[in-house]
Amino acid sequence: TPKLSTGKIDLPLKQVRVTAENELMTVCEKNDENAQIAVTKYKVISSAAEYASLLELTLLTGRKHQIRVHCASGLKSPIIGDAKYGYSAESHKYISQFLAKPEKEIKLHLHSRKITFNHPITKKETIVVAPLPNHFQQTLKAFGIQIPKEDKKLEQKPINVDKKYVSGKLKEIEKIKNNNKAGNLS
Repeated sequence: TPKLSTGKIDLPLKQVRVTAENELMTVCEKNDENAQIAVTKYKVISSAAEYASLLELTLLTGRKHQIRVHCASGLKSPIIGDAKYGYSAESHKYISQFLAKPEKEIKLHLHSRKITFNHPITKKETIVVAPLPNHFQQTLKAFGIQIPKEDKKLEQKPINVDKKYVSGKLKEIEKIKNNNKAGNLS
């Protein structure tokens, strides 16, 4: 659980090679030549003492594994099931016992609940809401953490799609792919 209920994590990240086939993102100094600016806003929605919290995270930048690294290194609150970024074996074992599941069955508890963007064609604000996966809901229930009521009110509005327009665009993309395969870059 983070020490403060709201805040901003402003820690630059860089990619480092751990083994020949494994790379990690890590926090680095701002003056590091490979540093990428990474900023995440957070808000604690609900907590189960110091054991677990439901967070709302807002990316102000979009770096690879930014949320995972910022939770583990910036908040000292790694995401449940994230063995790659700071979720210790001891914590994993505790969560495993608490949830009465084998350690290898504990999934990553990171979920994009809601995303808002301007639609590239209509230019209208588009909100997409996804339900929490079952494993995530079960964990919240086990910790006694409730999903906020305002989150339950969100409804996904259907997007009207111009099928003729989309079909034409898909044909254009297919034509470009075929030209690229044939070596034509026009």
